[in-house]
Amino acid sequence: MLDLNGGDTDRWLGEAVSILRSEGPRAAYEALDHGGRCKLKRLGPSFFTKLLYFLGWNSCSGRQRPLILDRYVVIGLKRCGSVDWPEFGPWTADQYAEYLAWAREKASQWGVETEADVVERRLWEYGKCLAAYR
Repeated sequence: MLDLNGGDTDRWLGEAVSILRSEGPRAAYEALDHGGRCKLKRLGPSFFTKLLYFLGWNSCSGRQRPLILDRYVVIGLKRCGSVDWPEFGPWTADQYAEYLAWAREKASQWGVETEADVVERRLWEYGKCLAAYR
C-alpha cells in the first residue's frame, strides 16, 4: 500500500488517538488539521473526524466525545442559525470545539438519554437534504 506520509501514517494516527484519549477531541482535531503535528496528506477534517469518532468514541466515555464534522453538518448548522462557516472549510479546532459544545447542549435538551452523536446524525441528514435541493 502506498503511504503518502513517508511511512508514518500508523505512527501519526496512533499519536492522534493518544491525544484524543489524553487531551480530548479539540486537541486531536488540532493535531490532525493543517499544520498540526499529526497532519496526514489527503486527510482533511471531513475524513479525520470520522476516524476520531470511530476510533475514540468508547475511549472517551464520560468525557466530551468526538463527532463527525463535514460539509453536510456545516450546512445543517448554518441553516439552524448556529454558525456562519464556509461550507467546504477550513474549520478550526476552536470551531470544532464550538460545534461539539453545541451538539452536547442540544442533546441534553432533547432528553436525558440522548447522545451528541444523535444530534450530529440529524444535522448531517438535514444538511444532505438541503444540499440536494439547491
